[in-house]
Amino acid sequence: MTRWFLGLLALVLAHGQTTAASAQAPAAAAPPPLTAADFVREPDIADVALSPNGRLVAAFRREGDVQRLVVIDMVDKKLVGAVALPADIEGDWVEFATDGRLVFGFTLMRIESVNGRYIEYPTASRVMAADVNGARPVILFESARGVRQRAAGYGTFFAGWIDGTREEVMMTALSAKGRMNLFRVNLTTGQARVVEEGAPTTVGWVADKDGRAAMRIDSNTSFSKNRMFVRDGAGAWREVRTISKRDGKGFEPIGATDDPSRIFVYARKEGDDRIGVHVYDLRTAAIVETLFVHPRYDVLGAAIDRKTRAFVGASYISDGLRYDLREPGAGAALRGLQSFFGSDYEIAVVDRSDDRKTWLLLAASPQDPGSWYLFNQDRASVEPVGASNSVIPGRLPQRTRHITYKARDGLEINAYLTTPSTDKKAWPLIVMPHGGPEFRDSFGWDPMAQFLAAFGYAVLQPNYRGSSGYGFAFVRAGRGEWGGKMQDDLTDGVSHLVAQGLADPKRVAIVGASYGGYAALAGATLTPDVYRCAASVVGVTDLPDFLAWNRTRTPGSTDAFDYWVETIGDPETQRDELIAMSPARQAASVRIPIYLAHGVDDEQVPIAQGRKMKRALEAAGKTVTWSEFLSEGHSFSRESEARLYRELATFLRGCNPP
Repeated sequence: MTRWFLGLLALVLAHGQTTAASAQAPAAAAPPPLTAADFVREPDIADVALSPNGRLVAAFRREGDVQRLVVIDMVDKKLVGAVALPADIEGDWVEFATDGRLVFGFTLMRIESVNGRYIEYPTASRVMAADVNGARPVILFESARGVRQRAAGYGTFFAGWIDGTREEVMMTALSAKGRMNLFRVNLTTGQARVVEEGAPTTVGWVADKDGRAAMRIDSNTSFSKNRMFVRDGAGAWREVRTISKRDGKGFEPIGATDDPSRIFVYARKEGDDRIGVHVYDLRTAAIVETLFVHPRYDVLGAAIDRKTRAFVGASYISDGLRYDLREPGAGAALRGLQSFFGSDYEIAVVDRSDDRKTWLLLAASPQDPGSWYLFNQDRASVEPVGASNSVIPGRLPQRTRHITYKARDGLEINAYLTTPSTDKKAWPLIVMPHGGPEFRDSFGWDPMAQFLAAFGYAVLQPNYRGSSGYGFAFVRAGRGEWGGKMQDDLTDGVSHLVAQGLADPKRVAIVGASYGGYAALAGATLTPDVYRCAASVVGVTDLPDFLAWNRTRTPGSTDAFDYWVETIGDPETQRDELIAMSPARQAASVRIPIYLAHGVDDEQVPIAQGRKMKRALEAAGKTVTWSEFLSEGHSFSRESEARLYRELATFLRGCNPP
């Protein structure tokens, strides 16, 4: 099988069964209007997997409040197995070990009533194996001694498949002492034996093709610096590489090659600006072969054949998702699929059968959360498996396109623009900068952007300097530019759309979360004439306070704090500049309505940041709407997301009517 390293039943059973009677049936009544909950609903089908022979698919299917693990024979169009999960279990992922046996992970949840609403908390993660018809189920590690049975995340990490067998697999799990150990696990009995014991700081392992430890990965308490270890000639572990968060994702193991002394890695070679796929020699601790590097974009994923361990190809994002596949005919097949689905769709190759003739695809667009398909390369046929969201597809008239524009200093900025229709007119605009800030937006389903566009807004999502995916120089260009050139990139995007006749300069709002929340408030304080209103969700508001809080988060480790100093600024030598760029310190400059939302339990940006902004705005006599989300952190549950969307819609329609 070819697995990409990076989410039925009704459509399968109904496929090709349209009858004359159904064709003559009266038209169905118009569906009810879409709600906020429709945009953030649990997927109907998720985590689809393909069997090695390409005949079976497995997936978690949700029907109301019940989630089932189902297995379908796509040739005979029949249900092979279905298991309903208890209410306190949430399915996470599923994988075929063989054509007849599955491995799947799940999380145990605790449900509590808090202030009249039910909250789910993860308490532990487990892995099970079972036959495809549900027979012979076994919980992995269940009888293993010295394994932490109740740890969230326990036993859920693959470290590699083993050549010559699909009855056993390499996995990692926390020991009772809190160490991440490497195990060899039998998928029939569930028995596990320790292959290597981790150090107190170990967070991961890479196994070779024969089931031996190839690389150990340790990290500091803030997970901001990883250290890679390999065996020396005497068998002792020696450190060969250190990767700090300040270096970006400069080195990351992928998995074993067919040579036990080498592994595949994502890496930025010395002197290179972009991350590619390489072969790393464990004996010499050096990159010995480059398999893929794009001249403009970082690699997104690598495809490795699970059976032969051959490199098959790589993916990256330019204007949209793109592939570089090395097999004859594969590129032509992808071009044919793109023509079949249309230019609005991104086609993700999720898995392939052992003979590489059957592909599992996820086709999604900005207006469609995505559906799963099987593609047979020999027959050039596409067969539906199911939709991840059966409510949205076909009901959003807006369109999204990739655009570029020049920042005021000449730097090219890539962005995505969603407009309510294809008409060229001066739309009311919402600027929606992403969080991170070392992250990126892409051409695909974004529920918040599409929810807002459905009200009649154009939505601009700029990949401002500092965004990932465009090489490390582009990332570094954003460091130290909070409120500076990064903010200018947003303002220049508005100016570009106004000049193109695509935005009404008198009807522009800005909405963002996390760093995007900071940027929204910086827009309101630093460029108050550009926007009519601003909404910040879990946003940073006071830079000196945020840096001081980060300094105390991880005692004994300065790496995370050093990263934030490089990214934001030095509170010792640049305090005045940081104050000038802090929205909570500049509330008097605000001339527009502000919406603030924050999770009470946020551990990334503490709620004190949001509360300080609220108090500063109130003290300055400004208009502010404040919304606290109990029992929520930096990300929200689906119920809270729906509430957030409703509140944003009410706020924006009041201050910037579409």
